[in-house]
Amino acid sequence: GFTKEMHIFGALHVEVFKGYRRMIQVAAHSALRTSPVEAPEGRANALRRANFLYQPALYFDYFAALLQEQPVSVEATPTYMGLPISAWAEIKDQFASRGVRVAPIISLREPVNRLASDIRFKYRRERKAISDQELDQSLQVLSRDGINQYVRTCSDYRSAVERLRNVFGDDLLVLMYEEFFEAAETERLASFIGLDQISGDFGSRVNSNETESSPLEPGRYPGMVDLFRDQYGFARDLFGVDAVERYWVRS
Repeated sequence: GFTKEMHIFGALHVEVFKGYRRMIQVAAHSALRTSPVEAPEGRANALRRANFLYQPALYFDYFAALLQEQPVSVEATPTYMGLPISAWAEIKDQFASRGVRVAPIISLREPVNRLASDIRFKYRRERKAISDQELDQSLQVLSRDGINQYVRTCSDYRSAVERLRNVFGDDLLVLMYEEFFEAAETERLASFIGLDQISGDFGSRVNSNETESSPLEPGRYPGMVDLFRDQYGFARDLFGVDAVERYWVRS
């Protein structure tokens, strides 16, 4: 019931993310050349994504069918931060016509650390290692030279939340990433999606990334702090000054 980074609607509606169309197409062509016996789940997922891209109605039908067998289904895709109001309205209306409530949840992370995590992820995807020094150098260059439109769009928290509110009103949950696994936040999440909360061991970490050490100090990268200044102010309005100063490392 949980699917990560399908990128369907970003590829369809956001110019800077339309490169995902090619990625989805290439994966589907590769899957067609693969025997159904070999990696059947990966093959099926690649073909399913291509079908969703060319026939979005199949996307809505697929998730509506899942909800016939389970109470909740989730797709988590960071590039949906850039979806326009028209795309969110289509998603809401298409699911509503199938009797499904869309419950948007957006988790906001300190933007410099989010960018650092994205850089690490890209290195891991290419099976490369990046040292703390190399990461620091990459961030220093970005702080000096600026970031591209892809990163700007994924980091524009204020605009993303405003567009969601335009379509969903108060039926929207905005969380601070750094507080996500605290008991109070999971209780808020469970209440929002209408599920009973189960107790968890919030002191343990599973599937953690060893390369992600302590949070970076955003002040080391003044160019990016200045670029994200509006996002820090927006976060203070949402979560309060104390929470932002505590978790977003004196940003």
